[in-house]
Amino acid sequence: MKSSNSKTDPDKLTGNAKAARQRVALAESKLKSAKEQAGLAKRRRKEAKLVARRAKQQVKRAKAELAEAKKVLGESEQELALAAKRADEARKRIKPRQGAKTPVNKPKKTNRSARRRPTALVVSPGASAAIEEAPFAGGLAETTGQETGSESPGNAGSPSTQENS
Repeated sequence: MKSSNSKTDPDKLTGNAKAARQRVALAESKLKSAKEQAGLAKRRRKEAKLVARRAKQQVKRAKAELAEAKKVLGESEQELALAAKRADEARKRIKPRQGAKTPVNKPKKTNRSARRRPTALVVSPGASAAIEEAPFAGGLAETTGQETGSESPGNAGSPSTQENS
């Protein structure tokens, strides 16, 4: 019997070539898969960088918005405090505090109807040189004799009241 030489036997050589082809195909598929994995990892890294960059930009925007909101809040609180202070001062001017001491020398209330009524100048069309004085009916309290607690605003600086005093 003859022993077969593996180097020269065509069946064995065909089997070896077939196995080598399978190994090459397997290696090529592994290489392709590794390249795909590397591409995915690279893409993920790019996306992660992009996400990180966007997050940093959002943080910057949020900080700027927070600073602006704090600035607006501070301004509005200052305006509110100023308005409250003005209202408090106005309240103090209008109505004294209940616990405050009353002045010793209170001014006496006078009857407004008993005061001398201001007079208005009446010029008649025919007499340019002669000036007549007539009673001035400026406010309701002065004409009816009722006390209102304040003088008519029209009487305060009128020339007719300054002439007679």
